Amino acid sequence: MTKEVEEARISATFSKYQVLLLDDTKWGSRIVEDITILQNGRIISMVIKINKNEFLGFVCVYAITCSTSNKYSSCKKIRKKLKIRKKTTDLINSTIERWKAKFPKINPIILGDIQETISTEDRDNKGGYRRKTPINGIINSFHDSHYSVVRNKNKDIPYCTREDPSGSRGIDHILCPKNENFTNYIDSALIERELGEEFFPSDHCLISCTLCTQRTDSSSISSNYNKKRILSSGTRLTNATENVTM
Repeated sequence: MTKEVEEARISATFSKYQVLLLDDTKWGSRIVEDITILQNGRIISMVIKINKNEFLGFVCVYAITCSTSNKYSSCKKIRKKLKIRKKTTDLINSTIERWKAKFPKINPIILGDIQETISTEDRDNKGGYRRKTPINGIINSFHDSHYSVVRNKNKDIPYCTREDPSGSRGIDHILCPKNENFTNYIDSALIERELGEEFFPSDHCLISCTLCTQRTDSSSISSNYNKKRILSSGTRLTNATENVTM
């Protein structure tokens, strides 16, 4: 994997929990703010300029998991984990607010192993069901401003992103802004199990969102445009750009 990354001129930012892979040939010159690592690596963030006035902000997350049931709420270990979860949410929020002040036309994207399900339907029929999102979790905290784009685009199938013999759940998300301007960018949003198995062996499926970032107007796409593909697989994230001719 390291050899392929070097030959493709891809830079890697490592933390204790995740790695950010970046195609330097197409993204490197577009980074307008240094890649930031927060909370010992549970959060990696960066801002990319996509045209003269618009920016994309990426907050890559590897959230801590813990039970939120009342049965365990008095447990010291669980309370500590809940505090870490809240800290993660607070740091994401402060990062986005700082971006908005610096880059007024920014679209922030939150993605990664969020460790939260949105619905009790986001699972297979094996085993038990882990309670969905905690009140102070990421999904609830950004419910008014963001939505899980891959889940939203695949409503006809159970949303399962983490494979487990005892039961699979949809805990990985690409949370995109709820605004018409950004919605026009979205070309596709997929669960890519086979691709994930080939390139990123993991108990998490690969989920992807492809963005078209050059448009002729608010409703159509020009004949020659760039597709920006966002891939997230558990603790792994890849951002790649490819030129496409329609």
